[in-house]
Amino acid sequence: MGNVSRNALYPATFTREEVITKGATVSLVAGQFTPIGEYTVKADEIVGLGRGALVAQNEAIGRFYAAFYDNAGTPVAITQGKFRIMLLSSQDMPIGSKPVYLDVDLAALTTGASIPADRFVLPFDDTLLSQDRKFQFLIKVPTATTLSKANSTVLLDVTRALL
Repeated sequence: MGNVSRNALYPATFTREEVITKGATVSLVAGQFTPIGEYTVKADEIVGLGRGALVAQNEAIGRFYAAFYDNAGTPVAITQGKFRIMLLSSQDMPIGSKPVYLDVDLAALTTGASIPADRFVLPFDDTLLSQDRKFQFLIKVPTATTLSKANSTVLLDVTRALL
């Protein structure tokens, strides 16, 4: 990883396009974590979840809102279960001292649809992934269901820098 100054960091937001990458629908298996997508860090970039510790960067508070829905004719919110973010190497091996970066109830992510201050506070611990490393996104539900990308909404604050 090249040198990066703190001034080079900038705020960004992952949407469902970066988080749900396993297809238009994803079959969620009851009782186990099912990958719904992953983001691979590009060359000359570093990415961290949440907001970096910059004075002018939205007061450095990262937020996370997610409303996952099934693919029924009348979509139903998926609020029972857990959402997990894993940190992976380019060989899909867990990395770091805390490879399970976040493990949170799905219901906790559904507040703040229109008021960002009400969204889940996302910690930032100076963990920045570099080229070819991955953020993997998983969901665990008590009852099998099919996740619909088109019906779901994701707003996940991230910190980025170009090297």
